[in-house]
Formats: sequence, structure tokens, C-alpha cells
Amino acid sequence: MIKLIDLLNEGKQVGTLYHFTDMSSLLNILKTNTLKASNKFEKDKLPTVSLTRDKLGDIGGVGGTGTKTVRISIDGNKLSNKYKITPYNYYFNYPDYKESEDEMEEIVQGDIKNIIDYIIEVRISPGSEELYNPNSIKNLIDKYPFIKVSDKIRRGKKFVDYNQVALPLTDDVKQYIDNIITKEKIEYSSDFPNYEMIEYFNKKLNTKYDTLTIDVKRYIISKLK
Repeated sequence: MIKLIDLLNEGKQVGTLYHFTDMSSLLNILKTNTLKASNKFEKDKLPTVSLTRDKLGDIGGVGGTGTKTVRISIDGNKLSNKYKITPYNYYFNYPDYKESEDEMEEIVQGDIKNIIDYIIEVRISPGSEELYNPNSIKNLIDKYPFIKVSDKIRRGKKFVDYNQVALPLTDDVKQYIDNIITKEKIEYSSDFPNYEMIEYFNKKLNTKYDTLTIDVKRYIISKLK
């Protein structure tokens, strides 16, 4: 005979869900304690919050294939006690994508309020531009201990160790950066965003590495300001 407690628990075995975003949106989510719903891709539909079971999802920001630098891990079991979580395929209108991996997608209609109550962890990609300022990220982590800076980045369908693909800061690298700045008379300009500066130096350094470590990026910015 099925017990009532078993029926109640059956609908709550959702597991961990993920939401991918950028740093500015994360700050707004934490400030308002709300994960805002959106219908920007389907104007005729009710606003929803997009979630996924795929922890790789859309994360990138360090030469990865994704566009977001923040992954929010959410307790799906706890969330389902308050919100209806529905499977969704964003490509259902496109026959060519009928075999897509979007079977892992979930949606919640409307805003998710008190989102901090459901957050398990927040992972920031080590390529996020906001990490260039060590004080601001430290203050954020001190306030929200569930926030962590990842030591992994996405490459294709897997995560790899950031230090394996990022150029470390050595005395030789410092000297080379200093020489570039002096020789080319490079100065800081608000019209030349940080990420463009970093990309410029990354090409100039021309190493076997895909990108630069946070220490190298911070050194470049500090020398220019």
C-alpha cells in the first residue's frame, strides 16, 4: 500500500537544476533576491525562467563555446515545493532540431522569488571580466559564501583545468607586457574596454596557451591605469 509520505516525496525528486547568466545579471539577482522571468525569445508566451539539468549548459567566457560566465546551481527538489517545474523544448518549432538535447530543459512560469533560499552554489568562470578587480569579487564572496570562482573552463563537452590552458604570470611575462606598453605607448582609455585590452595582449603574447590567467589580466590592467 502506497503511503501518503511517498506520494508527497515523489513529486519532489527533481535534483539539481542550473541557470546560466552573466555577472551583471547575477548581481541584480542577488540584490533583488529574484530570478526574473523573460519571454524575449517568444513574445507570444508567458514570461518564464529557463533552467536546465545540463551543468555544462551555456557557460563560457574563456574561449569556451558558451556566452555566459556564471552558473547558478539550484535545489530543484526544494524549488518544486513552491513552483511548478515543467519540461520544455525550445526547438519544438524547428524540425531539424527534433533530436536536440533540449530534453534537459525546464521552465518555471513567472519570477522565482526568494531565489537565495534555493541556491546551492554559484560558480563564476575564471574568465569573467569582473574578476579583474580582486577586491570587488572578494567582497561578493564574503557576503555570499555560496559563490565560488571556478578553476575549470569549458572545452567542448567537458571542463578542463584552467591552469592548463591559461598563461601564468612570470617575471618574463611581466617584462614582455611592460615592453609592449612602452614600445607601443599604450594608455588606458574608457573607450577601450578591459576585455578588448586583454584580447589585444593575448594576441601580442602569442603563446601556446588559449588565454591568460587572472593574474596576468590583472597585471595588464594595473599597468595601464
